[in-house]
Amino acid sequence: MKQVLIAKPESANLIAFLQDINKFGTVEKGYQQALFWYPSIQLAFQSLFLLPLILLALSVHNFAQRKGYGLISLMSWHLLVIFFIPLILKIFEFLQVGALFQFLFEIVSAILGGLLFLINYLYILLIPLIGFGIIKLFQKFVFNSKLQAANRVQKSSCIKCAKKIKPHDSYCPHCGYYQYVECQHCHNLTYKHLPYCKQCGHSQDMSNW
Repeated sequence: MKQVLIAKPESANLIAFLQDINKFGTVEKGYQQALFWYPSIQLAFQSLFLLPLILLALSVHNFAQRKGYGLISLMSWHLLVIFFIPLILKIFEFLQVGALFQFLFEIVSAILGGLLFLINYLYILLIPLIGFGIIKLFQKFVFNSKLQAANRVQKSSCIKCAKKIKPHDSYCPHCGYYQYVECQHCHNLTYKHLPYCKQCGHSQDMSNW
């Protein structure tokens, strides 16, 4: 069967091509270049598809927060996280983190004795945990009320709806939100959601707000 296979014209052409250093070297060089650029091209197309969805979800979330639409705000926030997950995975792939995942997969397989159903159950457990971790990360750094309040105060904007107001306005003329709270130390008015009083500098207990 080996002799019959080698005798076929297609096999003879393939063997001749592999033995031709110039032709095979050209193809190998092109393959290595394509292999190098392929993750970048994938990331670019994935970003081209996902970034408009991310911006749309973020716009809907900000609009819902300004208008006080709690359910729409919650739904758009979860959609934002969902849209970020494949983009983050592509970034990991672009950074060649896949080799680390393959190494961890081999370790887990060795620990579980190569039982694929146990490995799949472990993946089912890890996926919601990773999603929960991403949600907590967004809550801490992206949708943190303290950071949002600090940025809006610096821009002379309403702490709740982020629209422009005058520096000494107690109530927002756009949404009616009261901007101040009584300091627990000096009893003067200070900004809500900020950790220190603007009058005496004393730290504020924001757990009651």
